[in-house]
Amino acid sequence: MFTYFARRHFGVLLAVLIGDAALFSAGCSRSPENQMQDVMRRVYTSNGRRLAVLYGRYMNRPLDKFPGRNGFRGPASAAEFRSFIAAMEPHVLHEFGVDAVAIDRLFISERDGRPLDVRYGIVGDLSTGYAVVFDGPAADGTTTVFMTDGSTISATEADAKKYRDGTLDVKPLQGSASQDA
Repeated sequence: MFTYFARRHFGVLLAVLIGDAALFSAGCSRSPENQMQDVMRRVYTSNGRRLAVLYGRYMNRPLDKFPGRNGFRGPASAAEFRSFIAAMEPHVLHEFGVDAVAIDRLFISERDGRPLDVRYGIVGDLSTGYAVVFDGPAADGTTTVFMTDGSTISATEADAKKYRDGTLDVKPLQGSASQDA
């Protein structure tokens, strides 16, 4: 079963896998698990993207393991989100490029060393990405907005404010933000 992220980024994943298959057939003897971990690390290239995708995983977690919770809800607080991440299997965190003993570093921007801004308490579904992690503003005034589907948007500070408060959640405003899938 493909996740929404895998379906949306199937072309990128396929290209990376074909490249890895070419290396494998040329004599690199690597296991399929190692190849998939390499693919995951290439896709999840920043803490913002890792957090956003983990947030999406939280929203899509198995309901039988979390009785009394409605589906497709984001974590209500930073503590709840950190607990969810800490409870994940270390090998899963490793696939995302996360050190299981240094989860706090995941919440820090690699760009400037400041804490990433996370939007808690989203209620929705996974039919689309939600703006959940914000890195910025950068020196040029733009904020990188990370979506639960793994995509990013470079937004002006005015647009980033709309993403933060949920008035603009899924699609960038025409001509004012660029999308990078």
